[in-house]
Amino acid sequence: MSEKVVNAKTHEKSFRNTLIIVSGIVLLGLIYLTFDYLKGRSRLIDCGSDKRYSIDIRQFETQNSAYSLELQVSVQDKAKVSAKSNPVQLQQLSEALQSSDEFRKFVVNGYNACALSGRDYQQLESAFQVLDHLARQITILLGKSSLSSSERQALSKLIDDYVANTKAISPPAQNQK
Repeated sequence: MSEKVVNAKTHEKSFRNTLIIVSGIVLLGLIYLTFDYLKGRSRLIDCGSDKRYSIDIRQFETQNSAYSLELQVSVQDKAKVSAKSNPVQLQQLSEALQSSDEFRKFVVNGYNACALSGRDYQQLESAFQVLDHLARQITILLGKSSLSSSERQALSKLIDDYVANTKAISPPAQNQK
C-alpha cells in the first residue's frame, strides 16, 4: 500500500511540475505578444511644428513591399530568372531590391525620428508603391513557364525601370554603387 502512495505522490509532483512549466511558457508567450502589440502600436510624436503618429516598420513593409519580397525570392532562384533575363540585369535587380529594402527602413526610421517631413514621407511612400507595382509585374512575368520575345522585352524594360526608380529615390551614397 505504501508503494501506491509513493507512486501517487511522485505522479502528483510530476503533474505539478508539468503544470508549472506549461504555465510559464504560456505566461512568456503572453508577455511576448503584449510587448509585440505595444511595440507595433502608433504613438504620437511631437516634431516641433508637426505632430504625427509613428509608423511601425512591419506595417509599412507589408503595405509597400509585398511583391518586392516575392520578387526577391524569385531573384534568389537564379536558374529560373537567368533563363528569362540577362545576368547583368539579374545582378542589378538583386542590388536594387536590397537597396530599396534598406532605404524603406531608413525612411520609416527617419520619419519616426522627425528627420523627414510628412510631405517627404508621402512622396517616398508613393515611390515605394511604384516599385511595388513594378515588382508585381516582374513577378507575374517570372511566374510564367516560358516567355515570348515581346514578354522578354517587357521583362527587360520592367527590370530597367525598377533599377532606375530605386536609384532615383535612394540617397546619393547608395547611388554610387
